[in-house]
Amino acid sequence: MGIEEFQQRPFNNHPKYDNSCFSMGQQPEWATGDVLLGSCYRVLGLARMAESRVDLEDLERLPSRLRTNTVPTTAWEFIFQKALRSPTRRGERTTRRLPQLVPLVPALGNFSGVLGRPRSRWNPGMLALYTLASGVGPTLFQESVTAFAQALDTIEQMDDEFAWFLERKLRELPETERSVAPANWLEVLDLPKISFRDQQQEPWIPAEVFTRDLDRLLLLKPYLTRRQWCALIESLLRIGLVSHVLWICSLNTYAWSLVLEVLDGHSPPSRESIETVLWSKHLKREPFLDGGQHAEPYLRRQIESYAYARLGMNMLFHVMDRPGNSFEWPNEIASQGLPASAQIEFFLEHLAQERSSLGPDPRSQITNELGATVDSLVASRGITLSGKTKGVPKNLYEFLAYTLQRTRPVEVDLVEHDQGYLLAKASSASNSPWVVRPGPVLLLAMCHVTCASMNGAPVTLGHLADHFGYYGVRIGAGGLQEGVIANDLETLGVLVDSPDAGGGRLVLDPFRSATSGG
Repeated sequence: MGIEEFQQRPFNNHPKYDNSCFSMGQQPEWATGDVLLGSCYRVLGLARMAESRVDLEDLERLPSRLRTNTVPTTAWEFIFQKALRSPTRRGERTTRRLPQLVPLVPALGNFSGVLGRPRSRWNPGMLALYTLASGVGPTLFQESVTAFAQALDTIEQMDDEFAWFLERKLRELPETERSVAPANWLEVLDLPKISFRDQQQEPWIPAEVFTRDLDRLLLLKPYLTRRQWCALIESLLRIGLVSHVLWICSLNTYAWSLVLEVLDGHSPPSRESIETVLWSKHLKREPFLDGGQHAEPYLRRQIESYAYARLGMNMLFHVMDRPGNSFEWPNEIASQGLPASAQIEFFLEHLAQERSSLGPDPRSQITNELGATVDSLVASRGITLSGKTKGVPKNLYEFLAYTLQRTRPVEVDLVEHDQGYLLAKASSASNSPWVVRPGPVLLLAMCHVTCASMNGAPVTLGHLADHFGYYGVRIGAGGLQEGVIANDLETLGVLVDSPDAGGGRLVLDPFRSATSGG
């Protein structure tokens, strides 16, 4: 492999890039909350059907297949066409509107929780597993994913009667027979792609806070209806998976900046220094999204930086495939995994040793070749790095934006269906920008997990803002104190005036009465 192959297919990852912390594990595309949850059912073995085989048109045949003397076709039609109907997002590429369902129970993952017709689809559930693994590390991953699968399953003693009835009836169909879950979940993943650290402590990266918050929401299951609980899980999947992907983008951008410094003759930074920057830069200095600001420029700027860094890293791997410049990861990366900061340090040290063999001015040589590649992408293929046209950057933008945005459905009666979003329109005007304004379900979830993380101590709006910050979403305490989000929190009944808050207000756990038995 060499530079010529890279120039022909620049967005095809080099194997040594793909098998490292620079990779996302899955290349994201368009998704919704329903798709994320439905795919989790499938990847965890709770639904048997593969992503590519799920056919939404099969939903139309379910009422006649499930009818009995006690539950006639009309009852099933009401369940699938009214009670569990999920909206069709505007802009979905299809000539015929396909039915969508809320993936209330695992068996529905065999019939819904996908977009479009059967084809080769990306696997959001695998992205969820990589996020989970990055959050807990390889050692605790088996325990964590097992708990997630057990909670998502439908259990008679833990779920409401309707959910248990629906799952039981769907299980009578032959295609809903479950697959056998792996004995070792780590074997499902490529260990080098897990971006973890050995010792976890604050500040958290998105994957780490996501895994902690997921554990907290899983514990709510006995106290809520299945639909209420699934709505909370979906909202967390949306912000958690998107913010993890944005963090991987940031990792690539930061690693590329270090590569350029090393190519310029500077010494590589230490592993500790690399980890400090990676685990803190998303908090306040370089948030992924900023409260009150137009979200699209933030996302496109990060996509462009990531795409440029990804191309640069891949080109460098190809360059180092030339005779005398071969690079190999350490053996333990495939068998045990290697923390992200250690991977970057190892690569930079090798690069520093080989710098002289790359030419008299390696930085200029690499950046000039990269610039020519980017120009070629635009000129000959119409691909822009910010994701405005087509290709990998566009797919990434669609995942980030549409997963976070409030669904704007085609169906008028489902306008209020989506309540777990992070981004909403600033006004009713069709051309108004998308801004950070968490939906009611996401606010409830964030208030609960923030309160749970405080172990009974008073929770201020500053603590809630900090928790959003771990996901790379900067919302100042002042922005929560007054304005649209403050009004939403008041409407939800989760704010109370208190002298303990220094003249401000305290955040209440919205599920305190249910979990305490009061």
